[in-house]
Amino acid sequence: MTAKTFHGISAKSPEEAFIIAAANSQVPVMKKLLAEGVAIDHQQANGDTALHTAAELGLLKSLRFLIQQKAKLNLIGNYELTPLMIACNLGKKKGSNAALLLINAGADVTFVRESDGMTALKFAAQECTPEVIQALIDHGADVDGPQGTDQTALMLAARSNHVTALEVLIANGADPKRKCGLPWAVGQTAQELAEMEECKKAFKYLSGLK
Repeated sequence: MTAKTFHGISAKSPEEAFIIAAANSQVPVMKKLLAEGVAIDHQQANGDTALHTAAELGLLKSLRFLIQQKAKLNLIGNYELTPLMIACNLGKKKGSNAALLLINAGADVTFVRESDGMTALKFAAQECTPEVIQALIDHGADVDGPQGTDQTALMLAARSNHVTALEVLIANGADPKRKCGLPWAVGQTAQELAEMEECKKAFKYLSGLK
């Protein structure tokens, strides 16, 4: 399909132009395209929507606009990820701010990726701020879940050397004695995983727990 121009954006369709606009925080263009009939929740071939794209890039302006316009918060996109999971995976300040925005807007914090048991909390435990981790738990995230999981959020925080995440998880009842079920680390606790992967700060914190 030949590319056309939609309000200054070169794209194959108005739907593609809308997602490009979201990826560049071009809210006025997004407004015009919606007024012209573009579906706000249009999914690309890989399943991602404009909300997924904005979450992946941590673009608060686009996220706020899409949320205000009632974009669906929990559509499953590429790699079986929701927008919240994508923001949590982005982590650090940018991803954390995006995650908090989505959590406060009502995004589902309990969704579990079927292929590997990953959740928003597990992604957040690796690089998000403690505020995000606490917000996820406050909104219903299972601290040690899902049931039967091979690797808990605490284990992922330990392997990421993310001590502030460990502190929040422990304060909310995470079990440091849970055993890992991954083939390469069967039976290892979060502390043992931290030691194995030379995550010294995490190991020191976990070894000091009573």
